[in-house]
Amino acid sequence: LPTRSDLSTFAKTVSQELAAARGDPDLGTVIARGAGNAISLFANKAQEIVETGEGAAGFSAHRGHDANGRGTGQGTNKASKSNAASSAAPDGNTQTPVQAHNVAVLSLALRLLGYVREMPEKTTSSNAERRDTVVRNK
Repeated sequence: LPTRSDLSTFAKTVSQELAAARGDPDLGTVIARGAGNAISLFANKAQEIVETGEGAAGFSAHRGHDANGRGTGQGTNKASKSNAASSAAPDGNTQTPVQAHNVAVLSLALRLLGYVREMPEKTTSSNAERRDTVVRNK
């Protein structure tokens, strides 16, 4: 999978190429298709490497409670005790290494989604500014 820096570079490059192709709709279409293919490859790879086994399941984000119903400040892991003991993080965090891996993959996917959502805004706003300038100059 790409790094955060790779995703940022990808998004900036695609945005710049789309902005440069603003006068050529055919070129813009080719660039957008290429970007779409790259995003599809990322999504397929992410889907392949996300863990779905027992180590990935059983984590609960809600806080644990003591016998009196007061929050303990501890997350709970509903996996079997032997599995929880062997897969819990060394610092006592109840998130397993598999879960941490999945969170990292999801974080990258969400970052890419954010970049993709920003692309049209970045390219269309520069197009609109240029169009308005051309109209005013005529």
